[in-house]
Amino acid sequence: MCAEQTDKALPFEQRIEHLRYSLDNVQKTIRFIDTKVAGGLTYTTILIGFAVSRPVLADQLRNGQCARWHWILWILLSLLALSFVAVLVFAALTQIPRRSSKITGRLWLLFPLSPNDLGGTHLRDELARKEANLSEDDIISEFCDQLAVNGEIMTTKLNWCRRMFKAILVLVGLAFALGIASLLLFTCVD
Repeated sequence: MCAEQTDKALPFEQRIEHLRYSLDNVQKTIRFIDTKVAGGLTYTTILIGFAVSRPVLADQLRNGQCARWHWILWILLSLLALSFVAVLVFAALTQIPRRSSKITGRLWLLFPLSPNDLGGTHLRDELARKEANLSEDDIISEFCDQLAVNGEIMTTKLNWCRRMFKAILVLVGLAFALGIASLLLFTCVD
């Protein structure tokens, strides 16, 4: 049975520990998504390398065996190329870091992104000034801001990653269809 719930707020140290754990969890998830994208790109590259037999396809397209059917190879090759481009685009969109447009104009100690008008020394001085006046509410606010920013990045990366894997499934299907069509045309006699 669950423990009885109360409306008591946690002490500051426990709140900070929870926020640290939450931020670490989001950052680990972002790294996991990046690893999945790298694996998907590796798989796609290997699949293209093994599935597309360039000499056989080039010979079939050049010689026009079963001329009434070889246009299928052109269509499948074109669709395969388009799906590969889609995989690359979705992978790139997953990997491009994005900063939230909803939380702007703030300088954080936890994640010190420099506004355009601050140079290195000025940024250091501004951060030192901010640190000298920190309150518990400021610390909690910074953690919440970072969770919001990283959560938005994680959600965006996850959505593009899903699209990339859908494009990989299409690519796999097209690679098999191309292989089958190539085999059938190889054995075809006019």
